[in-house]
Amino acid sequence: MCDKNDAGRNPEPQQKLNRRLKLWELKPHFHCVILGTCLSMTELRKVIRQCGLRFSGVPSDYALHSTMVNQADEKGRSSRALHKFLDRKYKRWIQTLSRVSDSRE
Repeated sequence: MCDKNDAGRNPEPQQKLNRRLKLWELKPHFHCVILGTCLSMTELRKVIRQCGLRFSGVPSDYALHSTMVNQADEKGRSSRALHKFLDRKYKRWIQTLSRVSDSRE
């Protein structure tokens, strides 16, 4: 959907981490997919209002999505708000998956 999605380029080996990554710690090409599939436009607009972002005129859904994908790249007010919203929305699944100890589970 947006220019940031370059998932097919040079995959790097995964590292074993003891914690979940924050949204801004993920590779940028994941941001488009995460925001596009995990948030409705209503939810995305809510996060944008919480962040205090202002647009001139009435922005398209694509403009809102693209702006937030770019905001998710670096730790800041917008990326923290997105991460917090996603954590609240998917709390049940995060808790369930945090108990998994290996790939077979």
